[in-house]
Amino acid sequence: PGPEASSPMTDAPQPPPVSRLESLRRSLPVRFKAAGIHLSLSLVVFAVAMYLILVQWYPGFHFLVDGGWHGVKIMAGVDLVLGPTLTLIIFNPFKARRLILIDLACIGITQIGALAWGFYAVNSRRPVVVSYYEGAFLSVTAAPLAVEKKPADFAEQFSDRRPPWVYVKPPKGDEEEARAAMQEVIGQVGFHEDPFFFDRLDTHWADVAPHAAKIEARSKERPVFAAELPEFLARHGGQ
Repeated sequence: PGPEASSPMTDAPQPPPVSRLESLRRSLPVRFKAAGIHLSLSLVVFAVAMYLILVQWYPGFHFLVDGGWHGVKIMAGVDLVLGPTLTLIIFNPFKARRLILIDLACIGITQIGALAWGFYAVNSRRPVVVSYYEGAFLSVTAAPLAVEKKPADFAEQFSDRRPPWVYVKPPKGDEEEARAAMQEVIGQVGFHEDPFFFDRLDTHWADVAPHAAKIEARSKERPVFAAELPEFLARHGGQ
């Protein structure tokens, strides 16, 4: 008998194995597309974060004075950079579908955890009260109020502003003097942060007004201040 006929499947030439570098090159368009989709979704979350930071947590000048810009950098890092970058690095369209879903789930969990930390970090540093103490206005976070078992919105009863502005009353009598001294010793709550001494600012305006900066002197010292003052007064109803 003659030799057996060879199978056409075994005789067909096999494609050469693809190197990792070539596989990476072929996957780049899909990786960038996936990262772009992730970035688009992250922009929606970042827009919500910007609204909270600019309007709710750090309104007006608090954005620059009390760390709002730092909060924007934190949220941009964990939302716009971390997530899309992980997708670009890890996503591999040549993997099995189950493995791709596992990779995406890990990326999502990592970014959600980072976002939760970012929101907490930014929210915990936001000013919830602006207190007037010894000739200066000082921002107060929610932490000292929590030490005194007061909610973050405790000072809203003293002011219609957001965040509320309050006057810090000087201690009267031995009991209040002892409380103020104890706060200084313990160090957890500064005197200007103690809600026990908060009061309405407008009822103490006679004590505040003499410490106000003189517009004429400030205008001479800072030409930019003088140039922007009329617009500021018109916007806020001043004179």
